[in-house]
Amino acid sequence: ICAGANGDEKIESNILFPFVAGERAIQLLPELLPDFTITNEMKPLPKIAIWVKLIRPSYFWIIGTAALLYFWPDKWYFSIGLLVLITVLRILEYFNSAYLLSSPFIQLRTGTFSTEFFITKKSKIEQVIVSESWLQRKAGLATVKIISRGTPMHEAEIRDLPKKE
Repeated sequence: ICAGANGDEKIESNILFPFVAGERAIQLLPELLPDFTITNEMKPLPKIAIWVKLIRPSYFWIIGTAALLYFWPDKWYFSIGLLVLITVLRILEYFNSAYLLSSPFIQLRTGTFSTEFFITKKSKIEQVIVSESWLQRKAGLATVKIISRGTPMHEAEIRDLPKKE
């Protein structure tokens, strides 16, 4: 998404190649948007973040297990499969998440099956929301939500980022 509306720039918002492979999109981006610089050296989440992700309660699993045990108690083993699936998804989310905040750009990569790569200039940020749960506070982590200027506004969020960042 490319956002304008700052000074003499015209207002524009474009979504570029939503179904292109990540490597190919990174190759095309400098040709299409020469003002943007993509750095492949992004920081991974800290190791404690994987434990926070695994310990965090899964309300989907709790409600799904309760419904399963109420309607189909003989299929109780599906609850174990659902728990394993949720655990694998959280581990994949940890390994697929990365960030870079130290350049004139902010880069965030999140996702499990589909990856969202968010890059914006710091000057295009409209709002930054930092929140933390009790578990994140104990681990020194936080959730960062960035809202960029543009029409429409775009929100990007990364969970379990080091609070000092």
